[in-house]
Amino acid sequence: MKKNFRIEFHVHTIASKDSLLTKWFMLFMLKIKKINAIAITDHNEIKGALKYKDFFKKKNIDVIVGEEIFTADGEIIGLFLKRKIQEGMSAIDTVKEIINQNGFVYIPHPYDEKRKDTVLTKKALQEIYKYVDFIEVHNGRNISYEFSEKQNEIANDFTLRKVVGNFF
Repeated sequence: MKKNFRIEFHVHTIASKDSLLTKWFMLFMLKIKKINAIAITDHNEIKGALKYKDFFKKKNIDVIVGEEIFTADGEIIGLFLKRKIQEGMSAIDTVKEIINQNGFVYIPHPYDEKRKDTVLTKKALQEIYKYVDFIEVHNGRNISYEFSEKQNEIANDFTLRKVVGNFF
C-alpha cells in the first residue's frame, strides 16, 4: 500500500538559537495539520533532529535529519544526514559533503531582505544549482508576500523543485 506523505520542511528546535519549539508543541501542530513527516534542520547542528527522532517515531511521524549550514556563501540545508557538516566552508564544498552522505541539497529562503546576510549568494547558487534537489519558495518567516514571489522567481529561473518551508 502506497503511503502519502505530508512533510513539514525546515523546522528548528530549541537546539537553534532562533527557535523556542519544544517537541510537544511541534507534535501538537503536526497532528492538527495531519503532517506525518518533519525535516528538522537546526542551525549548524543535527542534535535536535537526532534527539527528537525516536519521540516522533513513537507518534507515527517520520523525522528527516537535516542541518541548516551557514557556508561562506550563505545558508544551505542538507537533508537525510548521518553526521553534522562543518559550517564556514564554501557552498560547493558544503554541497559535496551533503552528497557524500547521500543527502539532499535544499536552498532555504533564496531571497529575504530581512535575512540578507544568510541568504545564499546568487553567484554561489549559479555554481551549485545543478546539485540542488529543492529550493524554498515560501518561508513562514517571510515578512512580505513579495519575498515568496521573488523566491518563486528564483526557483523558476533555475528550474528547481519547489518546497514550502518553516510553515509553523
